[in-house]
Amino acid sequence: SSSPAPDDADDDAEPSQYVGEGPMTEEETMEHDILERIRSGELQPEDFGLTEEDVAPPRSPLAGGGGAFLRVVTFSLAVWLHATAPLGGRWGVVQGGPGDATTTFVSAALLGTPLQWFGVAFVVAAVASSALCSYLSKQESYQPVREEGPRGHLTGAKSTTPTLGGLAFVPAGCVTAMAFTTFADPVVVATCLTTLGFLSIGAFDDVQKLLSKNNARGLSPYAKLGLQSAVATSFVAWLSSGVAAPPPSTAVALGPWMGAWSVVDLGSLFWALSAFAMVSESNAVNIADGLDGLAAATAAIALVGTGIALVASGQSELAAFSISLGGAAAGFLVVNRHPADMFMGDAGSLALGGALGAVAAAAGGAATLPLVVTTAVFIAETVSVIAQVSWFKWTKKKTGQGERLLRMAPLHHHLELGGWGELKVVATLTACAGACAVLGVGVAGVL
Repeated sequence: SSSPAPDDADDDAEPSQYVGEGPMTEEETMEHDILERIRSGELQPEDFGLTEEDVAPPRSPLAGGGGAFLRVVTFSLAVWLHATAPLGGRWGVVQGGPGDATTTFVSAALLGTPLQWFGVAFVVAAVASSALCSYLSKQESYQPVREEGPRGHLTGAKSTTPTLGGLAFVPAGCVTAMAFTTFADPVVVATCLTTLGFLSIGAFDDVQKLLSKNNARGLSPYAKLGLQSAVATSFVAWLSSGVAAPPPSTAVALGPWMGAWSVVDLGSLFWALSAFAMVSESNAVNIADGLDGLAAATAAIALVGTGIALVASGQSELAAFSISLGGAAAGFLVVNRHPADMFMGDAGSLALGGALGAVAAAAGGAATLPLVVTTAVFIAETVSVIAQVSWFKWTKKKTGQGERLLRMAPLHHHLELGGWGELKVVATLTACAGACAVLGVGVAGVL
């Protein structure tokens, strides 16, 4: 369904991807301001005939469902990982054929199993995130809520929830990955540094918003895009140089044609595509980070699925990074599941998306199509924003009054405003992410 734009919309104004409910009324704005001043201690609830319970941020009656969601996601990923590589094995290469007296096993500098990578990262991230959440709550480092978003987000618990969670779980995943690869794999180290580069961009953006107490006062879109592009370009330039490790294959499978997979060697164009994918995935996860647990759960699934595909293709060290970061994202759900005690902020979302793109770039062209399939939920969220803004602009140009394809973009807000509960939206999109991850692993196995 479509809905008309506000009659007083500025003809030259950029249409917001979040528009749909219209601005708050004067009465709603006054009520919101009074509640915020009471919660900050500036006013007393008794002066308005209210109690502490009246002004406390509301918690969802489905709060118990958030714990069940965490258990289902974590247990499902753990079972999948254990089935991929059971405990007790060793990593390495067998040199020599069957019956060859000189057959030897050369151990790799890689410790543990996929389940252990996931489990250790999960625990470290959960502990670190809980500690950071407690500290930032005492500092009242609350996430400034976007005014154009759903009204329930302005006056609910989200307005008093700390952010910057990415500072806890992303380093936890990177350190875990480097520990299990014994700090010996240059590609894993470079991928970790690149992920931390995206983390730094997001953290700086988050801090600017916190200091100004305004969600719109972070990095400008152009500045953020420029910094993301610089990090992505530096990484792919290092990969293509072959300085510390042989460059990955630049041959990309485009799809099945005439019963066989069509493979095209993109050459130097592959590196440009990889840098673009890193920036795109980084922003796509950021767009999806709008509901409790959504970005963390879907990114954990995508990273674990990518890691499993890498194990099957023999790139186990890179798989250790992907699965470790996936475990860290799942560990963050301990404080981020509905109702969230903490948000990851741009620090977390930009890092997760950048990591997904970096892993695909380091894995080579064979990982390009599986990445698209595995991250289809993030792509759908991004396309919903592009479609919403494009349709609004086009209809406004043609008729003078912009219309919207969705109640509100991104897609998760459209579903939320359609009457779906927040947990239902998150669970549904997470289930879709799980299906996409399984399909992505299947695609990778065919290539």
